[in-house]
Amino acid sequence: MPLPLLIQDINRHLRGWANYFDWGYPRMAFRAINNYVRERLARHMNRRSQRRFHLPEGQTYYSYLAHAGLLRS
Repeated sequence: MPLPLLIQDINRHLRGWANYFDWGYPRMAFRAINNYVRERLARHMNRRSQRRFHLPEGQTYYSYLAHAGLLRS
């Protein structure tokens, strides 16, 4: 699945989780969800082809995925 479509699908789920966990003190739940999503997307980008994915110079996975449109809960 292409990365923009995958991020679009994940964003839909992240909005739902954000609405569910928004009550109380959700910082730890949001942090855990965000870390898990970014880790899994980084793994996906590295294994989706025979050659390893290389980030543009000076970028992190966090900034790359944020620029690609991934929401942060």
